[in-house]
Amino acid sequence: MTVRIGVLGTLQVHDGDGRAVPVGGHRVRALLILLALDAGRVLPPQRLIERLWPDDRPADAANALQSLVSRLRAALRQAGVNHGVLESSPAGYRLAVPPEAVDAVSFERTAREGGRALQAGDAPAAARLLREALAVWRGPALADVAADDFAAAPAARLEELRSTAVLDRIEADLALGEAGGLIGELRELTAADPLAERPRVLLMRALAAVGRQADALAVYADARNVLAERLGVDPSPPLEQVYLAILRQEVPLQPPAAAVPPAATAARPGESERKVAPPPGPPRLSAGQRPPTTFIGRDDDVSGVLKKLAEERLVTLTGPGGVGKTRLAAEVAARLAAPACSPSSPRSASHPRCRSWCSTRSAWASASSRGAARTPARPPRWTGSAPRWPAGTWC
Repeated sequence: MTVRIGVLGTLQVHDGDGRAVPVGGHRVRALLILLALDAGRVLPPQRLIERLWPDDRPADAANALQSLVSRLRAALRQAGVNHGVLESSPAGYRLAVPPEAVDAVSFERTAREGGRALQAGDAPAAARLLREALAVWRGPALADVAADDFAAAPAARLEELRSTAVLDRIEADLALGEAGGLIGELRELTAADPLAERPRVLLMRALAAVGRQADALAVYADARNVLAERLGVDPSPPLEQVYLAILRQEVPLQPPAAAVPPAATAARPGESERKVAPPPGPPRLSAGQRPPTTFIGRDDDVSGVLKKLAEERLVTLTGPGGVGKTRLAAEVAARLAAPACSPSSPRSASHPRCRSWCSTRSAWASASSRGAARTPARPPRWTGSAPRWPAGTWC
């Protein structure tokens, strides 16, 4: 009868039918954990003795070990487990179960498969495998022998693999568009280990994906300060790369999670259920659509942005919330997209309104220079919803 052994938490032993197998005594449990960590392999008696009695070793350690083996066999036999599960030979002792019967081994194998799927770009498979791997954890690894010297190294290794699997699973979920639901978990991971950079990288990506760029940049600033104060180092390249990607707005936004509508009241007999449409949201402007209001008093700002755009590929507008950055950007974009009314612009000749405007303005300039009577003191202004022109492109 095959047994299953759990060491990711307190020790658990189950027979082939899923019934619990009680194993009592600290050293008996420690012996089973040692054998389970190397399931299918023969462990020499001397190695077991050194791990079970690192300091206060009994006078006849070999007989003491044999006594522990007998007690473990008796516990398994009382539960109906085949006595052949624990084998002995002149070379040592062996737990004759498949390695996958130990949860630590199955976890490591499944987590490795999930990591490979993530690297291959298969986020759905990665998320499924990593959740399956992490589901077997019930607490700290090797909890029954946490105070024993032999458990320190394997427990630390398993905990490190678990942390990696958690971050891989988060990265897979992030790729599946679940950024909003990951922020709280990533905040907790970052607070637990402020020097760990990968949780911060994923937290910055998640925040940026839901439109919280300022919060994402604050995470970077905090990481930079912590690393400088505690270790005297700069952020790693991955952290720098996601920081620059956020500044350049290269992190794609994810749509907000669909709101769950309130439960509808039960329909009366004979009545069909009515679907209640969600309340309309605020009106949004489509690409290229002009706002319904005029843009007055900020010609200098528009000219400054246009001048910068003529010199640089990317211009970033900064300022406190509500100052009008979006409105200014929309105005600049609209002026850039419209034909320029200027003799030097090839579009002017093909646009009738531009030809009319330039002709009118040229006539005014000629009359004004001659001092002709009844010439308006100011040049004619462009009116109507006709094409706009970038600042400085006069006829």
